[in-house]
Amino acid sequence: MKTPEKLPLDGISLFLQAWLSRRMIDPSVGPNLVKTYGNLTATRLFRSGKYQVELLSVLPNTEIPDHIHPNMDSYEVYLGGDIKFRTNGEEVTPTTTGQYIRVKPDCPHGGTFGPSGGVFLSIQEWVTEPASAGQDWAFIDETNTEKTQAL
Repeated sequence: MKTPEKLPLDGISLFLQAWLSRRMIDPSVGPNLVKTYGNLTATRLFRSGKYQVELLSVLPNTEIPDHIHPNMDSYEVYLGGDIKFRTNGEEVTPTTTGQYIRVKPDCPHGGTFGPSGGVFLSIQEWVTEPASAGQDWAFIDETNTEKTQAL
């Protein structure tokens, strides 16, 4: 997990810093504010142009298989729970609220959520019109048919 001092100076990294410092919430984010995908619920908190913030809540004992988001560059920011993130084959277990990982569009990632489940922010920059992270999804293992699975 990284700390804010080591961020590159690109658009998504600058948006991450701005959003985390101001905690902007847009009360007029429109319809379909909350979307559910199996054991994962995504709630849109903010959207401006190609940037978006979603709050992702995952039920206890859930496995999110490795996948990519081909149209989305993001930072996943740990808020709490039993989460083991995987990115590029490496497992990362956050221990402090605010720790994050960078997930580029071609970066395989997933997660294992233990008995407490988990909650994290997805701070996103989109190549296309923003949608939910759960809609911009491609599996690494083509045999998977479910986005989330009970452990």
